[in-house]
Amino acid sequence: MAVFSSLGELVKRFKALGARTIVFKPLEENDNRKQQIYVGDSLEAVYHLPTQWRCEKGTDGDIQKSDLNLRWVDTTREERAPEAKLIFYPQYPEVRLSGVLSGCRLAPREHLQPVAKPDRKGYDERVLFLGISSDGRVVAHLAPAGSALSAEARGIEDQDSLFTQVI
Repeated sequence: MAVFSSLGELVKRFKALGARTIVFKPLEENDNRKQQIYVGDSLEAVYHLPTQWRCEKGTDGDIQKSDLNLRWVDTTREERAPEAKLIFYPQYPEVRLSGVLSGCRLAPREHLQPVAKPDRKGYDERVLFLGISSDGRVVAHLAPAGSALSAEARGIEDQDSLFTQVI
């Protein structure tokens, strides 16, 4: 996946793909393919994302799910993640982003691997960007640790909010 060199470059690409709102979220070490990506502690945490919740029976009780028309993008390509969905687990409570790697070659697999316990540092430098369009599409890009884009985003992060809005 070709990484954006700056926030301005990412915003330009996201806008060209129809994004009207762009938000980002610094990731934690436990935001990975196995444990899914933590989005918030209630359905209100995803107010900016296009959702259509449905109730399903889970092993620990009812859960809420909403399919997400998510597309991973880089500087030149985009590809839909057909299994992407939001899942609200009321027993915890938390909303997680799931299925974002399944069926999508462009998805950032190498940057969403679980961190082994001996390698954990307690912090992370990855940043997830989401661009939301008026027709319900969500474009996504993950800035890896150590990238210029990750450093730029972490420099403007809103410490009081789970997601920081760019536009």
